[in-house]
Amino acid sequence: MKFINLIINHSIAVAFVSGCSIAQAQLPSHFIAQSNAATKLCSQVNIDTSTGEKVQAGNSMRNFPPHPISKYSHPDVPPKYQTLFNEGLGKLQKQDYDGAITDFGQVISLSPNDPASYTNRGIARQKKKDYEGAISDYTQALNLESCNPLGYLNRGVVYYEQGDYEKANSDFNEAIILAPNLAIAYNNRGDIRRIWNRRRDAIADYIKVIELDPGNIRAYLNRGSIYYSQKDYERALKDFTKVIELNPQSVEGYNNRGSTYLALGKAEESVDDFKKAINIEFSNADSHYNLGLTRQQLKDTQAAIVEFRIAAILYEKQGKVEDSQKVIAIVNKLKK
Repeated sequence: MKFINLIINHSIAVAFVSGCSIAQAQLPSHFIAQSNAATKLCSQVNIDTSTGEKVQAGNSMRNFPPHPISKYSHPDVPPKYQTLFNEGLGKLQKQDYDGAITDFGQVISLSPNDPASYTNRGIARQKKKDYEGAISDYTQALNLESCNPLGYLNRGVVYYEQGDYEKANSDFNEAIILAPNLAIAYNNRGDIRRIWNRRRDAIADYIKVIELDPGNIRAYLNRGSIYYSQKDYERALKDFTKVIELNPQSVEGYNNRGSTYLALGKAEESVDDFKKAINIEFSNADSHYNLGLTRQQLKDTQAAIVEFRIAAILYEKQGKVEDSQKVIAIVNKLKK
């Protein structure tokens, strides 16, 4: 039987949504004053992704409409506006997306020139998979404040989820131009480059992410996966080991490192890693499948069958019927 390695890549799309929502949901809540000044250069900004606040850092040499970079407080903001905005933000954070959509809709009716409200309603719509509604809101937010890198970042995520990688890549490029320190934008663009099989460019983006955010687990997982696919197992091993150092409970880290050990002919080390992954999350079907493959390579057929059967059951419970059937077929061949 042909031996097949299984390496678990980090879930790209989910990671996109999670990263964007945390940052954008906390965009400044103040009214944005409209300027009638002549078109000027956008300024590059630094982004605090824990708050969504922007700090001016220099000029990007790009021409955009004259919407200001920094946040502004409007002296005549009605108390109802602030109350509804805060209620909507709370509902968004509690995953009450319908309530958030309603509250931010009311805020927009009171203050139609506030990009933060469109952005936050866009997040709620995106979470409900109303992608057209989300794109409409993000686009309107950018019309009001086109120098906002987080607006491009969020809209790019929706395009990614729709499979429109060209538009997603364009938006991530804009976010990077405006905020060269925005690590998640490089991560997202790297994921698209990986899909396009532009591995060298993807690796360059992940390297930039690690430079900006040395604790970014996803960048190490993604870069390590590329190294693995290139059969550069030593570099892959270093990246997956780093993942485990950063998060000793990372199932993906142990699964990927275990697969890499296996590719290097270190089956015993592979077994240890897959066992650790199973101890952390017994319901992870991939871990059992990987351990089954390793047991099979070690000629421990009965132990392999046990793991494959568990994997088949778990795959079926997860609705992965085709995967379950493939594993059952392996078991049937081993029993002959």
